[in-house]
Amino acid sequence: MSPKKKSSKAKFNRGQYGIISTVIFVAAVLVFSLFYYYVLPKIKAIKTTNGENVTAAAVVTKDITYEELANSYLLVHFISVGQADAIFIEFPTGHNMLIDAAEEKSGNKVVEYISSLGVTKLDYVLLTHQDSDHCGGMTAVYNAFEVKYSFRPATFSKYGKYSLQDSFNIGLDTAYCSTTKAYYDYLVAVANEGTPWSAFNRDSDINFELKVSEDLSYVCSLDFLSPTAIREEISYDNANNFSPIISLSFGGKKVLLTGDAESETENEVLECYSNNLSVLDADVLKVGHHGSKTSSKIDFLSAVTPEYAVISCGYDPASGKRCPWQVTLDNLFNVNSAILRTDLSGNIVYKVNYLGEDGFTYEKDCTFAETMVGYK
Repeated sequence: MSPKKKSSKAKFNRGQYGIISTVIFVAAVLVFSLFYYYVLPKIKAIKTTNGENVTAAAVVTKDITYEELANSYLLVHFISVGQADAIFIEFPTGHNMLIDAAEEKSGNKVVEYISSLGVTKLDYVLLTHQDSDHCGGMTAVYNAFEVKYSFRPATFSKYGKYSLQDSFNIGLDTAYCSTTKAYYDYLVAVANEGTPWSAFNRDSDINFELKVSEDLSYVCSLDFLSPTAIREEISYDNANNFSPIISLSFGGKKVLLTGDAESETENEVLECYSNNLSVLDADVLKVGHHGSKTSSKIDFLSAVTPEYAVISCGYDPASGKRCPWQVTLDNLFNVNSAILRTDLSGNIVYKVNYLGEDGFTYEKDCTFAETMVGYK
């Protein structure tokens, strides 16, 4: 009889273990599903520093009432800083970002403009690339404001008096390297701030969510389309091409920001998104490289088809350079873009709400004929 009892007991235990295993499996599936569909999208992925990869879009959420939603806007300020770039973004959640800070001589102007908006701290500061007409004013910015997060290009510095930690000097020393004091001073400012930073690539996206209820929310997305390489492999021979191409969207409207990206980067994104060129389609284009002939090639503009094109440009007495080039204006005309220029209109502000109602304000009026006068 003993063998039979042992056999019966063994069968009973296997049944118990089978039920328990099934329950554990079902519970695990439920937990995973809850995490994947409800928790993971809310994780703020920008928690990495020191050049580590960001693997998912960060989500910044603000609970909001219907009344508050009606007064929530995306504002993009194209600050008039001559032959240079400085763009200040106010997101509908109340967060902000500065992209570039012009030449050193214009640093205080950038600070004063931002301060005049009642801003006392900067949530994000992004330097598109290492040229002085983009990074020169950064020291003034970091001295004037608390900066909570910095995005920087993956550009190695070979400045002769470099004295920061080697681990801070990221980028490939076989690609384009900066030797200028202006870029090194920017790196010092980021290091001294002591807050998180990372080198950007196309995984550096941020979604700013206005949450009205559990079932209703509106998202303003900042989508990095380039550089398309992983951070450790970003490599260009031209300083300008480190500039990211960024798609900023809210209310069904889209702004494409390009820094000084030239035709190499334009072709990079055309190839990368060849199966879905609608990613590049935009209502407003910040024209690359101040309207120089090295950017805004017709193939790229034909994919973007911007209704409006904003050019941050002017005359640089030090170099004798003046933009925009006539060929760029002609290319924009051929894709039916209305042109706005900081050298003619001063500070330019684009404003859009969650319904997609948008418009521009600027300091000075100018005629269509004036906007179409180029140089070179």
